[in-house]
Amino acid sequence: MPTIEEVTKTLESFDTGKYNAAVSYIFYLAHMPDPFEPMSRDELMDKLAKSRKDAEAGRVRDARLISKDMREKYGL
Repeated sequence: MPTIEEVTKTLESFDTGKYNAAVSYIFYLAHMPDPFEPMSRDELMDKLAKSRKDAEAGRVRDARLISKDMREKYGL
């Protein structure tokens, strides 16, 4: 993971448009809910129930396709 100094140096090397886009994205991420925040049993069961409904409705993607897309997108 890069240090704060490395990140700052990288941001300072950006042109204005790219810098503003990066800062906007950082603010966006900073205000996202923590995906690792502990949840109660009831919250977990609610999420599982929603996932099952999504699967029954066909709102799913094959994990192999997701993995393929990620490898292509990030050069893995």
